[in-house]
Amino acid sequence: MNKLMDFDQAIDLIKDGDTVAFSGFMLATAAREMMVKIGQRYLNEGKPKNLTLYQGAGLGNNNDQGICELSYPGLIKRYVTAHFANNRPMIEMVLKNEVEAYNFPQGVIAHLYRQAAGGKDFEISRIGLKTYCDPRLRGGKVNEAAREDLVDLIEIDGKEYLKYKVPNYDIGIIRGTSADEFGNISMEEESSIIDSLDVAMAVKACGGKVIVQVKNIVSSQSINRQDVVDL
Repeated sequence: MNKLMDFDQAIDLIKDGDTVAFSGFMLATAAREMMVKIGQRYLNEGKPKNLTLYQGAGLGNNNDQGICELSYPGLIKRYVTAHFANNRPMIEMVLKNEVEAYNFPQGVIAHLYRQAAGGKDFEISRIGLKTYCDPRLRGGKVNEAAREDLVDLIEIDGKEYLKYKVPNYDIGIIRGTSADEFGNISMEEESSIIDSLDVAMAVKACGGKVIVQVKNIVSSQSINRQDVVDL
């Protein structure tokens, strides 16, 4: 089955209300062209809309590139991240309560991908106890629009833990260097894999679709099997 498609076909895979996970760090290994195209589609057609967005590290250049190109009221319903600083337009939306905003530790978000990949419903951790992630304080909620509890306080063998809910990821958006017609991905020109594989595994375990922005289209015989990062 040929898995190659253009940007418009890829965006058609994203449905209203989907939960979308992005990989990357600042603009490294970030699928920026996909962000641009999704933002343009929303401005032109009003869809996709009401997306829930998960990302670990900040995605952007602290100015006009990155997740900020998706920062439109109505496009993003909920934003869960470890780092807001690379996204000034989103910060403005958060302050205006135009998006439900949650701030979790980067390691916790990484573990949410791992738990989803393993078919688990929760991440049980002591990380975040007695901080803003603790439901006795704010439970990771950044603004008044964020009302749903995504983390609970539990006790196991007399010790307190935080139970973070693992979402059902519908779409994963990552960046690679080369792809063949079967969807094999290599990242030979990327600075790092970062969390690309984690996102892909989590989304596939949830029955979702992984969209990979690549530079090169190559034949299936040309990718060294040892270089394949995602299938």
